Amino acid sequence: MMSEYDPNYKSVPVTAKVGFKAVVFNPEDEVLFLRRSSKCSRAGGWDFPGGGIEFGEDPYVGIEREVTEETQLVVSDVTVVNVESVVDAKGEFAIIIGFKAHTNGVDPVLSWEHDGFGWVSREDSVNMDLPEMHKNILLKALSDIR
Repeated sequence: MMSEYDPNYKSVPVTAKVGFKAVVFNPEDEVLFLRRSSKCSRAGGWDFPGGGIEFGEDPYVGIEREVTEETQLVVSDVTVVNVESVVDAKGEFAIIIGFKAHTNGVDPVLSWEHDGFGWVSREDSVNMDLPEMHKNILLKALSDIR
């Protein structure tokens, strides 16, 4: 059964940004962590490659672009492992898509957004100091059977 049409109905505008993060595994099954530079929010904090989706961009293409922009690494086997809504540091609502990906590279070349990196074992990765959203993506990526 359908409800009756309400002539006073007004749609609510969409107000969410869309972004993504990728948990990247190397051939040794280690996780890539990036340290945020002093030019970014959460300076010195650990991070995963990611960013915002560009207008009209496919999310899979977008995360591959972001990983390459931030690390010069090429990824494959990209899969979605997590989707959640967050309120960012500016108080804006965002939907964040968490991906899992693999690379054959081991020596990232960092963009200005990061000033350090580390490849961390699966076991040790869960002990990294991460924001809750990042931790959620990591745990989903680690639990996802390949």
